[in-house]
Amino acid sequence: MAGLIAEGQIFDGILGATGGLLPVNGPLGKMQVDGVLLAGDAGGLSEPFCGGGVALAVMSGEYAGASISRAHESQLDGSLDEYEEAVRAALPPVPSLGLDAPEHMVDRLVCMAGWISPDARL
Repeated sequence: MAGLIAEGQIFDGILGATGGLLPVNGPLGKMQVDGVLLAGDAGGLSEPFCGGGVALAVMSGEYAGASISRAHESQLDGSLDEYEEAVRAALPPVPSLGLDAPEHMVDRLVCMAGWISPDARL
């Protein structure tokens, strides 16, 4: 790592920090537009109540990487279109955030807990 820092390939330390709002009621309407893929929080795949957003970010990141790799290899227009379909197909059937009815928040947490791999649970 020291060599990469010395070559200017990576930087040592924190360069800055930001913060802001993120969508919390399910994936955005579009997670792929004009070659830009939105994964994790950026795609609305957050779960602020139980930490399930980490699993969703990893899953969507894996799909994004695979889609980009296939698009690069094939050089075909529309190669990234499969990303959004794959992510949506892999998502658990999670109820609404709970803003419409308190019992939906419990349903949402139960769905997320059941979807996350047992190996990932503490």
